[in-house]
Amino acid sequence: MNMNRREVSTFFLLLVFIPGLCFGAGLSATSVALGNTVMTGTATLKPVRSTSGSGATGAEALNLSLRLRIVDQGKALIDIPEQSLFGYPLSKMEWTDRALSFELDAWGPGEEMRFRGVLNALSGQRGAYEATGMISSKDWQGSFSVASQPRLKSPGVFELAIQVQGGELPGTLVLPKTSIKLNGTQGTEEVGEFTSAVDFFPVPLVILLSGAGPTDRDGNNFSVPGQTNTLLQLSQKLAGKGVATYRFDKRGSGEAYWLEKPDQVTSIAIHAQDAAEVVRYFCSSGRFSRVLVAGMNEGAWVGAMALNRLQAAGVLADGLIVLDASGEDPEDQLASSLRTLSPEVQAEAERIRAAIEKGEPYAQPSAQLAAFFAPTRSEWVAAWLACHPAQEIASVSTPVFFVRGDADLQVSRASFEKLLAARPDAAAFSIPSMNYVLKLVKSREENYDAFVNPSYGLPEALVDLVEALAKVKSLPETVGPYRRLSDESAVP
Repeated sequence: MNMNRREVSTFFLLLVFIPGLCFGAGLSATSVALGNTVMTGTATLKPVRSTSGSGATGAEALNLSLRLRIVDQGKALIDIPEQSLFGYPLSKMEWTDRALSFELDAWGPGEEMRFRGVLNALSGQRGAYEATGMISSKDWQGSFSVASQPRLKSPGVFELAIQVQGGELPGTLVLPKTSIKLNGTQGTEEVGEFTSAVDFFPVPLVILLSGAGPTDRDGNNFSVPGQTNTLLQLSQKLAGKGVATYRFDKRGSGEAYWLEKPDQVTSIAIHAQDAAEVVRYFCSSGRFSRVLVAGMNEGAWVGAMALNRLQAAGVLADGLIVLDASGEDPEDQLASSLRTLSPEVQAEAERIRAAIEKGEPYAQPSAQLAAFFAPTRSEWVAAWLACHPAQEIASVSTPVFFVRGDADLQVSRASFEKLLAARPDAAAFSIPSMNYVLKLVKSREENYDAFVNPSYGLPEALVDLVEALAKVKSLPETVGPYRRLSDESAVP
């Protein structure tokens, strides 16, 4: 039996007692410092025999790889590559000087897996620990073992958290190695917090904004199996071209998942407010030759909204790069979706929409509308419907550059051109064979596979284009101007 998020059987708690651990009211605070620690290891799961016939009888044992990113007490992420699970937020991560415990609820309520182990310091390695223990659920039981891994030093890579309302957004600043001054107090081998002590020659900076949903700084969404690593790859490529980048985990994603309220979805307005604080930080630093914002898909909407907030306060960036974004108004998208439903359901949706826009309570939606109009999503829906991407783009005073991959199957050319119509003065470019997640693909099958498979690379034409825009240099010959539908129809 292959256990995955689509096919896994329902779990329930199977108590497993480990000598020396108390499974009562939870683990207490401890002097052990596991925050900002990565632990890797393995797990072995065996099926539990079920007399009811609903268990995992007959399934083979599973050998899994584990990678834990521990942020702080109660905050951690897990990777299980064999299950295509990456960056998934863990519940109830706790530790003391003797024990480590966490819960994996990726398969829904009542299907939790509980990990409980003994924690020991690793001999001869200061601040390093290992944990060994048991795993329990309804259909599986087994054991796991993880150990601390040393932080790898990457030249020019710095962890940098930006203060926003209610907390911090953790992110990664990447400086070209050639820009760092060797005679400074920080050498090219230094990695850690980015401070004023880091001495480097001014270079252009591109702030990368991820797309819709809980998409993290690397371009990955924990609710989607697999990875793309799009923003990670773009950052690495641009560093090799002498361009600095900053990418961050937005609320609800990556190491900032805990900033999103339980059972809530952060609105696009809040994301724009957060992005504005990030852009403000770098524009105000005076340490970069230019500061541009590049937004993927919905990230371009967020970028435009953020820049509009800042320019009202007198803070100006040097450009906005719009990557494969739609100009369709959310209210038009909603109306189009509702047309496929019955008149009764359409009328109900209109009543709910009116209540949301007025900030009024409404009855629990019917089954067809329950997911989208769930009361916990009302703030998100209100902000989404109030967003008019073409108007936001039109209001941006900084130069705007539009980029579309000609293999994009998600954003139609007509939708893309609604943004172009809002900024007829802006330059627009086409990247051959680039899809919605900015990957180079050669077929329809590869197009979809690139959404979950990080092995697909970025088009060099995209990297060269962003470099040229950041450095204000000649455009690469591999990039051509975007040809509008109206121009094509005029050709005999």
